[in-house]
Amino acid sequence: MNIVQSTRAILILVSATVASVSAGAPSFSHVGALGPGATGSLINAVSPDGNVVVGFTNSPAPGGGEAFRWTPDTGITGLGVGSGLQSVAYGVSTGGTVITGDSISIANNQAFRWTPPSQFNVIGDIPGGGNTSLARAVSADGSTIVGQGNSPAGLEAYRWTQPDGFERLEFLPGGSGFSLALDVSADGNVVVGESDSALADCFACPEAFRWTPDGGIQPLGDLPGGEFRSSARGTSPDGNFIVGQGLSDQGLEAFVWTEQSGMVGLGDLPGGAFESRAFAISADGSTIVGQASAENGVTAFLWTESTGMITVQSLIQNDLNLDITGWTLISATDISDDGLTIVGNGVNPAGQNEGWVLRVPEPTTVTILAFFVIAIGRKTRR
Repeated sequence: MNIVQSTRAILILVSATVASVSAGAPSFSHVGALGPGATGSLINAVSPDGNVVVGFTNSPAPGGGEAFRWTPDTGITGLGVGSGLQSVAYGVSTGGTVITGDSISIANNQAFRWTPPSQFNVIGDIPGGGNTSLARAVSADGSTIVGQGNSPAGLEAYRWTQPDGFERLEFLPGGSGFSLALDVSADGNVVVGESDSALADCFACPEAFRWTPDGGIQPLGDLPGGEFRSSARGTSPDGNFIVGQGLSDQGLEAFVWTEQSGMVGLGDLPGGAFESRAFAISADGSTIVGQASAENGVTAFLWTESTGMITVQSLIQNDLNLDITGWTLISATDISDDGLTIVGNGVNPAGQNEGWVLRVPEPTTVTILAFFVIAIGRKTRR
């Protein structure tokens, strides 16, 4: 095959790829609410594969709301409330096969584990502690749940597995009485969160931690110029990237942590107070989402090394050319492993709080093939 024929073949392939990407065009969806006349929903998490979204919605439940599961095909489905009055979902496994969160009653909160089609079960409490537990995340295979419960030592982070039950994660050195697990790696062996420590000067003014079965609970340090007040909110599936927020010499700042670089600040958006929080990160560590203060108030942000911190609203309107007239996007709470599904919360055109789902197509193949076309074109001219 000569150069001209090769170029034509690649151009055909590029055309086919562009058509394929166009078929998977970007989309913006909102999750709605449950029950006749019900309004309002909040998204807390998306499954690692990007197909299932969970959170809280107003509903006919006794307490006025319950945990939900949403997919593009089925829409919003209530999970029930167990023996409580309300429920909230905070974590979801791959494919949505396990969902975890809190069942809330007047007396206490109980961590629950939900599996299809409608199995709603509380997982109990830390042995020797009080009758309260919170669930904040679940591993990709659904076998490990992390959160916080009352223990004999105070409010303590835990790791729960089947069939072993609760494992207490303790506190950072010098701390006593408060720790909270907020996320877990895909295999359940890296847990991140916040704990009081000898360096925190008040109760529940925490420091970010990373826990592993071999190393136990370890502090992540702090941002340059800041105090030891930080929180680890999310981790990559392999546990190598951790995101959250901490005090820096400029204010409350979103960060990304790796073992090689330590804690690195991500900056802030122009306008408003210097304040940003990172909630989640893609599997390869390239894309981070969260919330930051801007000129017109708090807003959802997306960060990459090439773009820095930008608003999700501007990404949707200016780069993806989607019409979201009337929407105000307040926070981006989670991202799928591949970085192509972003979920969050905002105010809809009717002025109601509602969760949203953004799907972005993958442009890599087109970009690579276009590069080869340009390279071959240059070779042909020479």
